[in-house]
Amino acid sequence: MWSYQALVQGSDTPSWQIDFPPANYRILPGFLNQRADVTGNLYWTVDYWQEHPWRDVITDDFGCCYPGDGVLVYPGRQAGVVGTVPSMRLAYIRDGFEDYAYVQILRDRGMAAEARQIIEPAARSWREWTQDPKIIAAVRADLAAAIEDSNP
Repeated sequence: MWSYQALVQGSDTPSWQIDFPPANYRILPGFLNQRADVTGNLYWTVDYWQEHPWRDVITDDFGCCYPGDGVLVYPGRQAGVVGTVPSMRLAYIRDGFEDYAYVQILRDRGMAAEARQIIEPAARSWREWTQDPKIIAAVRADLAAAIEDSNP
């Protein structure tokens, strides 16, 4: 099963628009997916640019306004870069996938219960999760320590 994020699905899910907290981008692919035994994450597109993507972040083709939805990279030419420029939001998503991998290492070592207990402060359930970056960082550090302690 995969998780999917697009638009704003309500206040009890971590939305990925540009005006939402950075923790939203990290918590979904990492701790929430692990918590729910979800093995993948689908996002509808990363380069849904408007005419001026560096200035206009509103994706309004869906009858409303969703700032930054569908835009995780920007065209590089305007920034003097060949290719695309990743957003900070994409970096947070990458951190989330790394969080997922940390939990998976413990699960693969037979420590699923311990991993679940460690991530509890960050992700209690699909609808109950933190936006506090200090808690997320502490959970990541605790996962790393548990991995080191369990090193075969």
